[in-house]
Amino acid sequence: MASKEIEIRVTEGDASTYIERNGLEKATSHPTVAIIGEDIDLIVILIALAPAESDIYFTKPGMGTVEAKIISTRKLQKELSFSQTILLLHAFSGCDTTSAIYRKSKASTVNLFKNQLSQMKNIADIFYNPSSTSVAISQDGEKMFLAIYRAPANEHNLNNHRYAAFLKSSTKVKSDLSSLLTNKVAAEKHSFGVYLQLQQWLNNQLPPDQCGWVRGDDGSLFPVTTNDR
Repeated sequence: MASKEIEIRVTEGDASTYIERNGLEKATSHPTVAIIGEDIDLIVILIALAPAESDIYFTKPGMGTVEAKIISTRKLQKELSFSQTILLLHAFSGCDTTSAIYRKSKASTVNLFKNQLSQMKNIADIFYNPSSTSVAISQDGEKMFLAIYRAPANEHNLNNHRYAAFLKSSTKVKSDLSSLLTNKVAAEKHSFGVYLQLQQWLNNQLPPDQCGWVRGDDGSLFPVTTNDR
């Protein structure tokens, strides 16, 4: 490969983050850069982090009768009103390293918050800040869950809203407990995971064991579990 001037780079970490960083690095010395892949993480990260003056394209290979797609990140940055908060929306609604919210699609989450730019900007400021406290992350994550679950404007406690939803569900002939809303502890764990992923995308290396993970005896990372139901 080297004889054909093809450079090979290997990463042991998050591949999407590594590809994006290399693409941004190449953009500083090349007029046009194309990043080829199928992972939506790539285009989301590029929309959020590519300099406005850069000429970077995301290319999704074709398959069978499906044609390849070429997307200009600069064009999307101008067209999307929520480009400044897209990393948070993507990670919070579920990506390669964070869980999706049960029965809440990514599209519905994005559509909910894209018209609440002022509120989202305040929340994003917390999640994008590498020095944010665990209390602030937990509180703003809870706000997002309350909005996603359509809680009343005067309800600020996720557990209370969860209990109210349970009471409402219990009056039905057929109650589906699997659809019970996330509780406050689980929401907090999710928010910590989202925060850690955002910081990695932003190239801020925080200790995972301070963001919802614990190290095993062999150094491997495992998610912190909870018995709170």
